[in-house]
Amino acid sequence: MARRCSRTERRIQELEKALVEPASIAAASIRARKLSWNEQALAPAVLWSLQKLRGTSDGASSDILTRPAEKDLSNDLHSRLNLVLKPALDLLRQAHSVTAISLAHSHPNRRKPTSAPRKWRVTKTSLTDLLKAFPGAALTVGLVIDDWINAQREMLLRIQQDREKLRRFFFRCENPLRIIHLRLGASDPHDGGRTVCIVEFQGHRRVVYKPRSCSGERIWFRTLSWINSRGFTERFAIPKLLSRQKYHWMSFISPRPIRNRTAARSFYFRWGAQTALAQFLGATDLHRDNWIASGVQPVLVDAEMMGGDGLVIVKNREVSLGDELLHPILKTGLLPLSDSDGVGIYRGIAPFDITYRKNSPPPCWPRHKGKVCLPSGYVAELADGFIRASRFLCDNSRQDGAVLRQIFESVYRRKQRVLLRATSEYYDKLTESLHPQYLFEKGARLRHLMDILLASAPAREIASTEARTLLRCSIPRISCRISRHPPPTIPTGREIRDSIRLLRHRLKESADLARKRAATHQRA
Repeated sequence: MARRCSRTERRIQELEKALVEPASIAAASIRARKLSWNEQALAPAVLWSLQKLRGTSDGASSDILTRPAEKDLSNDLHSRLNLVLKPALDLLRQAHSVTAISLAHSHPNRRKPTSAPRKWRVTKTSLTDLLKAFPGAALTVGLVIDDWINAQREMLLRIQQDREKLRRFFFRCENPLRIIHLRLGASDPHDGGRTVCIVEFQGHRRVVYKPRSCSGERIWFRTLSWINSRGFTERFAIPKLLSRQKYHWMSFISPRPIRNRTAARSFYFRWGAQTALAQFLGATDLHRDNWIASGVQPVLVDAEMMGGDGLVIVKNREVSLGDELLHPILKTGLLPLSDSDGVGIYRGIAPFDITYRKNSPPPCWPRHKGKVCLPSGYVAELADGFIRASRFLCDNSRQDGAVLRQIFESVYRRKQRVLLRATSEYYDKLTESLHPQYLFEKGARLRHLMDILLASAPAREIASTEARTLLRCSIPRISCRISRHPPPTIPTGREIRDSIRLLRHRLKESADLARKRAATHQRA
């Protein structure tokens, strides 16, 4: 930790030195003319970080990056720094405005001004001004930039290293690959600001880079491949996976519309079947953003959270991965949760919850002629798919029981991510810690994070890990091996009926709530 802190401190010192150089500020101002007020303040830091990235990527950036891809990198760091410093920048701008208005009040030729004259308005502020006004922000900025440079350098070197394998395995093209665009931030930032990235090469060839193990995806798609091989009613799409050490590549799944209502019924039948499979494997955290509707295929693009019913040892304490009071189908995250479930409210996130913002339906639902086919209109197909898949697992467990047991055991042999808190709770605490009052003094932000996390953490060591991860503006990812897990069980007839009853009930509740909200909106 000491070595990493010293490197971060050196980066902060180098950045502060670069910010006071007139040439750097001038170059940033030239490029930042069309940027917003906040972005103009951050532009010098972004340009400096890009220069550092080019200097530390061993030539990988110049070899495979195009100018649009470099702009994507710049925009990503702009958004990250803006997220971190926006409250402080807004406060600084307000202070400048108040000062300008006070000067205007004292001017003899102006009476009771409500805004400052143009010559007194502050149109720009520098990051140097911000760091002087908020000494506690320097460490946060340094950590974010340090992590960003390391994460992007690591990704570019991996692309350079795997470029030939990607060309042969995914695209089978002859020309060398060059990056046209980078869609960074396709997931929450973990492990030092690392995120999923959609990499686009020339010719609209796209692949997904995930800076973590693909063990969950391998288990999920291996099970779907086994179901395909055993002759299930419908076949499932199996994306390509290229596994590497500590990261992997995955086929890009693009959202595609369906041709007719028959295709919509086939889509939801497949989704109902995958719901049964998710319940069998103990999958959790299957929220909307983890699914893509690609034609008649609902594709799970993030299967990290498999085996959500086990017990793990975290800092010598046994922690449950799931809530024993919840029905197995509710643990998957596919259905909304209510107050009666006793574990909090889960609304507007579950794929089978039809409440959503009117102008932004999630990509997990199929579209026909521009209109969204909501799950509430295909309850029968979801139920039919769930029943068929459950019976299919039951029938084939007698013949291929060893295969199913092997798949189930592989879920719990690997390291399992532990969700000690909801991701939304982490984001709330991160946002709270970035309030200017915790940036006036060095160390105040870390102390505040420790205080608010200690109250509900199972151990002080866990709270410390969470606090130091949030200090770097990343979301904590805690992984442990399973100490105990439930035996593999195929749903019985009664359990299937209970799941179907719950599925129908929650979809009806969601539809009723959506109608009430629509009626309230019309009256308003």
